[in-house]
Amino acid sequence: ETLSQWINELGHSAVVCHDLPDVLRVSTSADVIIWAYEGQELEPLRARFDTAAIFLAVSAALTPRVVGEMMAQGVTDYLLRPYHLPELQRRLTYLQHELISKQQPRLPMDIQRLQTAIDANAHLGKANEALARVHELAEVLRAIVDHVREISPTADGAYVCFYNFATNRFEADKAAGWGVGHGQIHWPLTPPRPEGMLGRVLEEGMVTVLTAAERAQVSSAVRQQLDEAGIYAFIGLRLRAGPEPLGALFINYQGTYQLSGIDQEEEIGRLKLYADQAAFAMERAYLFERNHQERQLLQDVAKATRTGKGFEESAWEPVLEEAMEIAGAERGSIILRNELGYTQHIERGFSADYTATNSDLNHRIFDHIQRDNEIVFVQDLPRQLEWQHLEGTRSNARSILAVPIIDNQDGQLVGVISLKSSQPQAFDEADRELIISLAQRAEIAINAVYAVRQSLDEESQRLKVVYAAAKLINQVRQNSQTVLQTILDEARRITHSYFGTLQLLSEDKQFLEFIAVSPREHWSELMETIQHMPLDGAGITTWAARDNEAKLVTDTSQEPHFVESPGGPTGSELVVVLRDEHGEPLGVLNVEHRRPHGLTEEDRQLLLALADLVMIAFRHATYRQELSRAKSELANVEALAWRGLFGSNWWHSAAQESGVIKWTVRRLRRKVSAEAQPLLDQINEAARKIEAMPKFSW
Repeated sequence: ETLSQWINELGHSAVVCHDLPDVLRVSTSADVIIWAYEGQELEPLRARFDTAAIFLAVSAALTPRVVGEMMAQGVTDYLLRPYHLPELQRRLTYLQHELISKQQPRLPMDIQRLQTAIDANAHLGKANEALARVHELAEVLRAIVDHVREISPTADGAYVCFYNFATNRFEADKAAGWGVGHGQIHWPLTPPRPEGMLGRVLEEGMVTVLTAAERAQVSSAVRQQLDEAGIYAFIGLRLRAGPEPLGALFINYQGTYQLSGIDQEEEIGRLKLYADQAAFAMERAYLFERNHQERQLLQDVAKATRTGKGFEESAWEPVLEEAMEIAGAERGSIILRNELGYTQHIERGFSADYTATNSDLNHRIFDHIQRDNEIVFVQDLPRQLEWQHLEGTRSNARSILAVPIIDNQDGQLVGVISLKSSQPQAFDEADRELIISLAQRAEIAINAVYAVRQSLDEESQRLKVVYAAAKLINQVRQNSQTVLQTILDEARRITHSYFGTLQLLSEDKQFLEFIAVSPREHWSELMETIQHMPLDGAGITTWAARDNEAKLVTDTSQEPHFVESPGGPTGSELVVVLRDEHGEPLGVLNVEHRRPHGLTEEDRQLLLALADLVMIAFRHATYRQELSRAKSELANVEALAWRGLFGSNWWHSAAQESGVIKWTVRRLRRKVSAEAQPLLDQINEAARKIEAMPKFSW
């Protein structure tokens, strides 16, 4: 500590460190570190910080062997006891000049490296914005590979594999790619073999073959393909926005990968961030396509309800075909009631020129059943007077069996099964009873159609929520807290829940800390009453975080882990886990519903997708912070370059000389007379003013 005080008085910033964490903490703020720890090897420390070291020996003499061992350990210079402070100051000044001389040539390279990193990060931001503007899958895939040129300028080619839901396999997009490898590599795609590159990328998340040693480890078949395509090195990145991978991005190099060390780590880090964004752009494209299909289905449902043709046909076909088979009918129709009163929905056994005639007969049959609420059972139409009002049509039907389809809930007529035959006595009482039974099943089919319609509408709403959240994240200028709050609000709204929270694990992994709550007006109340939740405490949220898996509790009264919420009765609760890229838990997203069974498996799937979007929002926030830090660092380095390294060195030299003056004054005070003390005070004050002069800062 005394030595530290002396060195600080010489104009240095000296700090005593007792372990490596201390060194790491002060390494950027102190220019002299006093390593007060016996037995510590110096070489790893010097290698890490690329600096000089002065050894202060505890004895007055050292043998040549000890000096040799010290030099082997990385000692630059040494002092023997008793230490002479002016000599220590001289050696520190000399070493500082040496270090500055070594650092000055590297400064332009450091500036260039930081500028390159900032340019690449800027390209990454532009690429993300470009991905946010495209929606069709083909356009997204082309945009993914096109922007690789800016993010990895040394790349010689890129292509992308995607999962084709229509063919149920991974495929390499022929239109999305450029340069080396595009259209030349044919991976085993269905299914990807574990030993193949695509299989490894999909399993591990990232595979790099950048060196000769890594290249030698791949299978001979894959290496042969690489040779044929002219690929020496490549980076393979999994594209995954949920539990299952959507594809893989391959970035290829004809020669050895040129970057190493921190430059390599930074570029691969940018590519991994880009892969995350690309995956969610693909997920958004899949959702866009699926949403388009859902909208088309909903339009078909609306059209079918209005005209009786289209979507429901698949539901009626087996009903009508079974009815015709049971009764041996030549022709058959199912007539549905809609807002127009009736419509022919589906028919079998009629020629094209007979459609209008049959339609007229169906109208008469439907009107009769609706008016008189009775079954039409005609065994010989021309001979049965009570049915002659149906004979006005030009139909050649002799036998007719028409049975109403009644809604079991309100008793209303919703449709008619109508069977016809050109032969008399074609249907009997047994046919009549069987068709009545079948009509009841037809009513179930009708309800199923409307249930499908409602389900499609709900699914469409869920897709819109995920799509809107992904679109919000792509707006890189959005505040991360705003994004997270919006995602939580939408999760609560679409699940019809009364309450929801987003919580993150504390740094020590002992607590869940709230970062967002919905409705937002409950934030102050929550902070006053709970603030955070111990991870080992009771509750479904902490239970999910401990087990690292989603928890869907449909009836909280039957769940021992449930703890009643301050917001009132909770019937069901759903918690999904936020995980990092390694699958480790980082927090939870939960919603609470008033009714038991108010939350379903579909809600769980929705929240799992939103949880992945939350993690992407966190990664975007980190990326923006890193970009800001890199810009600040570059500004500082450039400022130092313009001011000149030796301006700072001049200040240190002046401050060191001032320290020597003050130290000498203290020594002189013991030896001069009282009359000379005021002169020493003036000298000391002058030295203090020198130390107070403005200092250039790094």
